[in-house]
Amino acid sequence: AFFGYTALGLLIFSFCIALINNFILFTSKISYSLFLIHILVLRIIQVAFQDFDWPFTWVTAIITLLLCYAAAIGVNWFFKKIGII
Repeated sequence: AFFGYTALGLLIFSFCIALINNFILFTSKISYSLFLIHILVLRIIQVAFQDFDWPFTWVTAIITLLLCYAAAIGVNWFFKKIGII
């Protein structure tokens, strides 16, 4: 799977679409923080939506993705502040 995602990422990056390339480069800067925080954010969203009896749909997946990015940016800032990254 790792090889396949890497190949797909390189293929998409080679199309030289500025918006997508900038998104990939931005994601690579916070990828470690995103890796560390994504399961926590996903679990919090699942529990919160379960309490309200809302199903996990594409809308909640998008909300989770946006919150993961926001949390990863915060964690990345914190790591830089204390000198880990």
